[in-house]
Amino acid sequence: MKVTIYARLLLIVGSFTSAAQSDIDSVSALDTLDSGSVIKIAVKHAPPFVFVDETGVHGPIVDFWEHIDRSLGWSSEYIVYSDIPSILKAVESGEVMMSVNPVTVTSDRLDRVDFTQPFYITDTAVMRAKSSPYLNFLSSLFSWKFLSAMLGLGVIILIFGFIVWLIEHRKNHEFRKGYKGIGDGFWWSAVTMTTVGYGDKAPKTPMGRTVAFVWMVAGVVGISSLTAGIASSLTTQNLKDQIHSVRDLRSFKIATIEGTSSDHYLSRFNVPFVRVSSIAEGMEMVVDDEVELFVYDRVLMYNTLVNSPFVDDLEILPNGIRTDYYSFPMSRDHQLLPKVNPLLVERLNSVDWIAIQERYGIE
Repeated sequence: MKVTIYARLLLIVGSFTSAAQSDIDSVSALDTLDSGSVIKIAVKHAPPFVFVDETGVHGPIVDFWEHIDRSLGWSSEYIVYSDIPSILKAVESGEVMMSVNPVTVTSDRLDRVDFTQPFYITDTAVMRAKSSPYLNFLSSLFSWKFLSAMLGLGVIILIFGFIVWLIEHRKNHEFRKGYKGIGDGFWWSAVTMTTVGYGDKAPKTPMGRTVAFVWMVAGVVGISSLTAGIASSLTTQNLKDQIHSVRDLRSFKIATIEGTSSDHYLSRFNVPFVRVSSIAEGMEMVVDDEVELFVYDRVLMYNTLVNSPFVDDLEILPNGIRTDYYSFPMSRDHQLLPKVNPLLVERLNSVDWIAIQERYGIE
């Protein structure tokens, strides 16, 4: 997983290398910061990337940024904010120069601030309540798909059994008269279709044997297809496991965090959802059955889940609904990109970035 992400990042940042070089050539023409300058940087607590606690501001992204910071001779002053919308507002207004929090690049945000080259690839994922495998099996067993298949099978068996009984009951004592004889025909039809072949009943007339032959051939073909269909019905995952895109979410009650890229993404596709203020609140709503699904960034959601009391109650589906690219947002007032981007690309191509991710357990 780490190697795949790293390889994809190399492809992305490689495509920007020539642009980054042109930025270097033009940097002298820009109003850039000198060595020794203090950079005001917005941050928020966002494990596992950025931690804000009594010891200060730290984490893998902070380590990553401070290498670039030192290379430029700058020093960073971290200013703590409560959420990403507040950070973007501060960056846009020039209140701070940039943020080192991982921020997903969207077209709306590009209209407001500059973004560096992407430094991490993740996806927007879906969280749901875990369900018992036994309940899933029983649910599938009594699903309409399974019951309708069994009902259809019973009707076909009854039809062939009835036809053979009509032909045989006058000349074959093994097929009795009346409703008991119809039962004999049903029994023979079921035994024949399943290839059990008890031999207690068998057609003896030419017409009866002709129908029996047709039923034997049809049974061999039909039982294989039917068995596969029944097995599929019993083992099919819950519909929520089949979520591959945002359009698959429209039939569920959903929550996401207000003002985030997930909020904008769901709104753009007209998916109804409830806005919450944090991952913890979203998880609580799923556990309390107030919503069915919680949609947000996979890495941030996973880190919160494994450190929460709901780790045994919730799960994140393996299929994401959108690929997200993390970048640093930067104020357009300070022209930081021409100096930061070349060093960021260089840093991404080094083994140090992989080592940082491994040290902090980021996949």
